[in-house]
Amino acid sequence: MKLNKETKIRILEDFYAIDYVLFGRKLKDIKVDKSLSEEYLYHKGAVMSIMMEMMKLVDHLPDPILESVNKKNLLKLSRQSARMARENCKKLVSCQEGQKSIKRELKESFQSKKSINLEKVVQEKIREKSYRLALDNLLVARTISESVNYKKLNEFEGKLIEDAYKILRDQLVESAMSIMNEAFEVFKAVDIGAGVLNMERSKYKKSKCMDLSGVQKKICKNNADIYGLKRAISSMSSSLSKCKNSSNPQKCSERLNKWIKSYKTSIIKIQNNIRILKSKV
Repeated sequence: MKLNKETKIRILEDFYAIDYVLFGRKLKDIKVDKSLSEEYLYHKGAVMSIMMEMMKLVDHLPDPILESVNKKNLLKLSRQSARMARENCKKLVSCQEGQKSIKRELKESFQSKKSINLEKVVQEKIREKSYRLALDNLLVARTISESVNYKKLNEFEGKLIEDAYKILRDQLVESAMSIMNEAFEVFKAVDIGAGVLNMERSKYKKSKCMDLSGVQKKICKNNADIYGLKRAISSMSSSLSKCKNSSNPQKCSERLNKWIKSYKTSIIKIQNNIRILKSKV
C-alpha cells in the first residue's frame, strides 16, 4: 500500500512529537552525549518504521489536509499532539488498572534486585509506565482511530507488528530514560531558572517601565532583562549542589555551568546595547 499525503504528514508529526512526549522539548535542546542521542535516534527511527508498517496494514486514512504544511506548522501540531498524549497518560496512570500495573512491575523489580533505593525505583517505574502509555496513545491509539481496517491488527501479521512495536517502544523508552537520568537535574534547574527569569523580568517592567517612553523605556526594558537574568543565574547556581544526585555529577555541573555562562554572555550583550541607547539620549 502506498502511503497517502496525510499519512506521510502524520508520520513526520509523530516523529517530532515523540521528543515532546518524552522530554517536553526537542532532543537538540537537551545537550547530552552524542552516543546517547545517536542511540535514542536509532530507536526512534525503528519505532517509526514499524508504525509505517502498521499504517499500511490497517489502511491509515486521516482527515484530508487542505492547507499547506511547513516545518513550523508540523512542530506546532507535534507539540499539541504530545500535550494531549501526556494528559491522557496521566489519566491512565492514575486509574485503578494503571496503579495495579505499576505495582506488578515494582514487585518484579524488588524480586530481581537484592539492594535497591526504594524511592528511586518507584519514581523510575512510574516514569517508564508513563512514557510507554503516552507513546501508545500518541502512536497506536491515534493510528487505530484514523484507520479503515484496524481489525487487521487481530490477524497474524497484525499481531507480529504489534509485538515488534512493543519491543522497539520499550527500547526507545529505555534510551530516553538514560538521557533523562543524565540530564534530569540540569533540566530541572534550567526550567526553574527560565521561570525565575520571566517572572522577575515581568515584575521589574511593571514596577519601573510602565510610565516611560521612547529610548528611556527601551533602556528600562533592557535593565529588566538584566535583572531577570541575574536572578536566574542565582537560581541555577544554587542548583549546582544538586548535580551530586545525577548519574554523572561532573557532566551535570559542566552543562549547568554552560547555561550560566550563556546567561552571563547575554547580560554583557544587553549592557553594550544599553550603552549604545544612552549615547543617543
